[in-house]
Amino acid sequence: MRGCWQWQTAVVDIRQQRTRAQLAAAIVELASVQPSSSLTVSAVAHAAGISRDTFYRHATSPSALLAAVLDAELEHLPMPAEGGAREFGDAERELLEHVAKHAEIYRNALVHGTDDHVRDILELRIHSALTAYLHAHPQILPAELAGGDEPLNTEIAIAYAVHGTVGAIEAWLRSPELDTDAAARAIVAASPSWWVQPLR
Repeated sequence: MRGCWQWQTAVVDIRQQRTRAQLAAAIVELASVQPSSSLTVSAVAHAAGISRDTFYRHATSPSALLAAVLDAELEHLPMPAEGGAREFGDAERELLEHVAKHAEIYRNALVHGTDDHVRDILELRIHSALTAYLHAHPQILPAELAGGDEPLNTEIAIAYAVHGTVGAIEAWLRSPELDTDAAARAIVAASPSWWVQPLR
């Protein structure tokens, strides 16, 4: 009996994974053509080959679904291990390659302002990565920020870096050609030097 239950659970898991994959493919395809905020649940469900009820078992809206799909990709982007402009440039390049892969989606969200979910998830991921990096390497914080209200100053520095990075990506998305190498170099060069200093 237990073996039968395990088999049924495995079948359900496989079906859920297949449904999630169908939903991910559908929302990315549709949101590349029009903003996710203008998509209906029916349209996404139809493109995924599922029912509306099944859609709502996985997401609350097309915008929330898109944010979850992009977040799953952003989750695996690396942060520099040893610091330095080169490692930060490599990490920035991987982030920009993700954005370029979904260029129209990010243009809709950042340039045209049609989907706050996408902007929010990008900002949250960058914020989380920079927070973890700074907490792991507090010695890079300049003396001017380490004094006084250090927690607030640290949060100000992180927020400045997050919004600066997203603003730079928005400016980059306005250009006709998306050169990830050049943009990564420009973003690192524009960053405060203490962020990208080598850790040794």
